[in-house]
Amino acid sequence: MKKEYELVFDFNEDELCRIFYTIQTAIEQKNWDLLNLELCSVKVNEAFRAIACKKKFVQLNEMSKTVIKYSLDGFLIDNHKFETLDEVERAYKLKVFL
Repeated sequence: MKKEYELVFDFNEDELCRIFYTIQTAIEQKNWDLLNLELCSVKVNEAFRAIACKKKFVQLNEMSKTVIKYSLDGFLIDNHKFETLDEVERAYKLKVFL
């Protein structure tokens, strides 16, 4: 399973839209051959997780006075590295970065 910073780093709106479009098309056309339900379930869960991470990342960036950066190594604030957005949020709540 991808880490949060990987989900934010790899966030691709077009890819997410294609997943939901495929499901919508299959339902509308009643063409169930388009759907591999097991794979769709995994992809939809990954998509919702990616959307939740991106949303939280954007919200934290909006509330912060410094910019949160991300890479394939983690989230960075003023050269401090964090593994999760919860860690970033805790640092802000503790007013570590003023």
